[in-house]
Amino acid sequence: MRIILVKSLVWVIAFMFYGDLSSQGIHFSYLEFAPQSVNPGLIGGFLGSYRGTGIYRSQYNNGAEVKGYNTFELGIDVPIIRGFRKQDWIGGGISLNSDKRGLFSFTDTYSRLGLSYHFSLDKKQISVLTLGVQIININRSLRRPDENATGYQITNNSSNDPDLLRLFKSADEKGRISATGRDWNVGLVYTRTSKTNLVKVGFSGSGFFPVRLGFQEVFELPLRMIGFASMVNQLNKTMTLEPMAIFQKAGYGSEIMFNTKLGYKYNKEKNDKVKAGLGFRTGTFSAIFFIGGEIKGINFGLSYDLPLSGYSGAPGIQNGFEFGASYIGVLKKTPKPKPIIICPRL
Repeated sequence: MRIILVKSLVWVIAFMFYGDLSSQGIHFSYLEFAPQSVNPGLIGGFLGSYRGTGIYRSQYNNGAEVKGYNTFELGIDVPIIRGFRKQDWIGGGISLNSDKRGLFSFTDTYSRLGLSYHFSLDKKQISVLTLGVQIININRSLRRPDENATGYQITNNSSNDPDLLRLFKSADEKGRISATGRDWNVGLVYTRTSKTNLVKVGFSGSGFFPVRLGFQEVFELPLRMIGFASMVNQLNKTMTLEPMAIFQKAGYGSEIMFNTKLGYKYNKEKNDKVKAGLGFRTGTFSAIFFIGGEIKGINFGLSYDLPLSGYSGAPGIQNGFEFGASYIGVLKKTPKPKPIIICPRL
């Protein structure tokens, strides 16, 4: 069993190293708190009645002069109904993601609606193959900076950038321009569960159809591909080893991220535990530090990115941090026994 799981991880990690790894995409390090943006096949793939997730990331924020990236995601997904067979089930989920960066508040907002079909390869649901599909509504916007901002003075008064001046002529009263589009995301996930291991391997793609989001000229979103592999290995009654790897490619840029966390269960009865680990990502090569835990069904984590190349030599704060949390709830049905009428003569 362990040999099969290790081979799956090695295969996906080897695939991740293939291709151009020269650029860094802004995304989350704690992938478990953003499952719907990683792969729609993860929708409804958990043991429980519903799952709520949330995560926030801040990176390259150097104060008023340089405004970096601020990204958040909120989502909820549920196993909806049994599938065509007893061991199959269908999941559904919705999520909202917003990514804002730069002096002009360049913002991409994604609202996702997805369905997944979990096809069990055996009657005991040990091996499950899942197909997920999402429809994604995208809004892209820019906002003119305040007149007192240094960036606005440079573009409007000093250089008189003709493209920016012409662009903001069509802005609304708040100095905002926007464009909308629609995309589809399709993903496959393979899950295998044993007494001591849980492994997930998946691949997803979006941007197969033209999505035009240009404000004045035509701009099409590039083809985006994501591959990932994760494992939870129960080393003993109190310790777990949790490696995870992801590959992302959009257009000509791609990157990989790998991390592993060690968990310690300090409360065996309630399954409460703490986690800590290390990782790295390519592009602007960064070391990543993780801490987190699971308490009373709430899974939470904090990560910190420390650039070691690229932007690491730039002035100001170049580090990034994020905080995420998730909760899996169970709806228990209260039995309603039929009332018993007691005869007063007895």
